[in-house]
Amino acid sequence: MGSAVAGVSQLNGATGRPIATREHRMKRLILSLALLAMASAAPAAIVAVETVEYPVEAFWASMSTNYDGSRVAANFGGDIWLLDNGVWQYISFGHALSSGVGLSADGTALISAMDDPDTGLRNPTIWYEADGWGPTLLGGIPGYGDCDNSVGSGYALNHDGSLAVGLGWNACAGVAFMWSEASGMVDIGGVRASMISDDGSVVTGFDHHPDWGGRRPNMWENDPSGTPPGSVTGPILLANPNDAPGEGYDVTSDGSLIAADFYPEDSGWFYSQASFWTADTGMVPIGTLGDNEFHRSISTLCSDDGKVCGVSGDPPPWGQWDVFVWTAENGMEQLKQLCLDSGAALPDGFETNYLVGTLALSGDGSTMFVTWQDDMWNQGAYKVTFESTVAIDPIEEGETLPQAISLKQNFPNPFNPMTNIAFSLPRTENVKVAIFDVKGRHVQTVHEGSLGAGEHAVIWNGTDSSGNNVPSGTYVYRLITDSRTYHRTMSLLK
Repeated sequence: MGSAVAGVSQLNGATGRPIATREHRMKRLILSLALLAMASAAPAAIVAVETVEYPVEAFWASMSTNYDGSRVAANFGGDIWLLDNGVWQYISFGHALSSGVGLSADGTALISAMDDPDTGLRNPTIWYEADGWGPTLLGGIPGYGDCDNSVGSGYALNHDGSLAVGLGWNACAGVAFMWSEASGMVDIGGVRASMISDDGSVVTGFDHHPDWGGRRPNMWENDPSGTPPGSVTGPILLANPNDAPGEGYDVTSDGSLIAADFYPEDSGWFYSQASFWTADTGMVPIGTLGDNEFHRSISTLCSDDGKVCGVSGDPPPWGQWDVFVWTAENGMEQLKQLCLDSGAALPDGFETNYLVGTLALSGDGSTMFVTWQDDMWNQGAYKVTFESTVAIDPIEEGETLPQAISLKQNFPNPFNPMTNIAFSLPRTENVKVAIFDVKGRHVQTVHEGSLGAGEHAVIWNGTDSSGNNVPSGTYVYRLITDSRTYHRTMSLLK
């Protein structure tokens, strides 16, 4: 099938998860959750809990990770930093009133907001590693007026930062936007787009009720292969009844599950329920940590391995939030208790500190960042690492092998006519490598068989299974192993 090059296995192909129809995506997610429940009676173990040392003095921070948690973007009251391999790098000063931050799944782009030095208006802004982390100000939606010296803020990016979503303004009316370099800022309806899936197919956020103005959870469907930024449908209300308040906060890489909250009819407007949404199930409440029927809970994060995370309890100033982890296997569990029961070494003060907020969860579910608070209201962050679902073969002394499956971005990208994909295996795996178009149609299976532990490279030459050249466009490469499926997208440009 190929020949070894420089110690790396050389195959004919590339990998990814197909962007199928929404119905197929949702059914696949429900099936995967059911399989998880049957496969194990216990969640992935917590193997490490570490204190995150901030690079600046900060009471509050927001964070976002790349897909495997190896890079973290943080915003400390406007100071934007990148944590890479344990080292903080200062990126820029953003805007103190727009202290959110988003990091692309490949870790090469981050989004927040900063002031335009010429106009003084707050702008959604992307920083690209390829540009030396210099800012790209996105501007406002053409023809729309600014509000309070702001044209908007950026919230999230797709896998490589080529699509961005956030909140724009039209004379102080909130407007959800999508941005691409080709299209610029586009009003997609609703009020705020809070998150976009890695494959760019699903956006989630909220709109306002037309009568009383409360937030309602919604989603948008996007065709990332269409004329940029694609063909956006929505906003589509997620809650039932449609009058129920709530918000969509996070979405899995392929858009198959949304973490959200909403307010059931009999709950009163204040007592939201942590929930997840799929097309097959609609909005599914997952409960609260307390036995008080008036406890509130919010699902803020989700990952491709089936975790849904958030906070539950009586929110300040009357009570205290508590971080939870929900899985299909065990339902909602207190994260702190899971850490205490893990047997992992715990930082000083962990037993008495409170876990009060969720900061970030990597797309693969391996790494979570949470806010801690002590009795004196001092705050900081912990990094919680979950055990990999991939078993690792013993290695000889001095030998170095990958510690987890890792799928890299193809290079070059865009490409014509061939591109290389690199991925790592920590143990021998049965591997299927296949290409799909963005409609979910199979293009070519380029490798199927066993591969040993180590680094591998694959090549796709831009042809289908019949040897015909495929047209320009976006394609999905999918890596299917014994334990999991991984995906990324790539662009063929002729």
